[in-house]
Amino acid sequence: MAITPDQIMAAADALEAEGITPTQHAVKMRIGGSYSTIGPVLKQRKKTQPDAQPVAREPLPQAVETQLAAFGGGVWTAATEAAAARLAAEREAHEAARAEAEAAEKDALALADDIAGQLDAARASIADAQAHISGMADIEAALRADLDAAKTALAASEIRAAGAEATVKELRREAGDLRAAAEKAQAKADAAAEKIAALRDDLSTAEIRTTTAKATADAEKARAAAAEARADTTAAAAETLRADLAAAASRADAAERRAEEIRAERDQARQEAAKSRDEATILRAQLAKPAKAGRPRKSKTTAADT
Repeated sequence: MAITPDQIMAAADALEAEGITPTQHAVKMRIGGSYSTIGPVLKQRKKTQPDAQPVAREPLPQAVETQLAAFGGGVWTAATEAAAARLAAEREAHEAARAEAEAAEKDALALADDIAGQLDAARASIADAQAHISGMADIEAALRADLDAAKTALAASEIRAAGAEATVKELRREAGDLRAAAEKAQAKADAAAEKIAALRDDLSTAEIRTTTAKATADAEKARAAAAEARADTTAAAAETLRADLAAAASRADAAERRAEEIRAERDQARQEAAKSRDEATILRAQLAKPAKAGRPRKSKTTAADT
């Protein structure tokens, strides 16, 4: 919070009451603020204070007047005027020096404010650095703990490594055995791969055959469906055919009976024909006897005789 001129005046009065010269630094240390704020108020305060009284011409002391009576009052008057002139010259020099001092003070106040800002920034940087250093100390402690743990783990690893060397040798021997077994297994695997390839070829052929059989089965199913449809269509015709077959069977029975009769008649005719051939043979024999008695002649056999 910015300080007010009244607070600066009150602080300067309190310092004077305590016997301390109210400089800008003293006021700043008492109430805070900046030199650029405190300086102009203290200057104004100084201007409002009464100036020192000019040197008045003092009357000659009685002793001096008695002693210098012989020399006259003119000597004292000359001396007083000379002192007054010197005082006036000193006042002018003092005013010039004060003006120069005020300008320098103004520059100094600006520089002081700049330095104060830099000081505050430096203090903040120092605080940050101290916090960083504190954090680095914590990190260092953690790293040291990690290093100790790593050393312990390294020692344990070295112990395990010493104990594991024999195990590594044994593992290497087992690895050699396993490598040999793996080579044998690889050979078996290659042979099995060849068999698998052959089986795959057979499987491909079987798949082709299966596909063909499936297509054939589908065609057979289609033909069976068509036949079933045709069977349904011809069911009535089958009944008609059965009736026709029954009638044909009846006619066949009649024809069979007629055939039996015809066979009987044929057999009888054959018997009669045989009988007739026998009788004709006898007759030819009888007719041949008188011819042999006269002259021999060749007889002609007709178709009827045979």
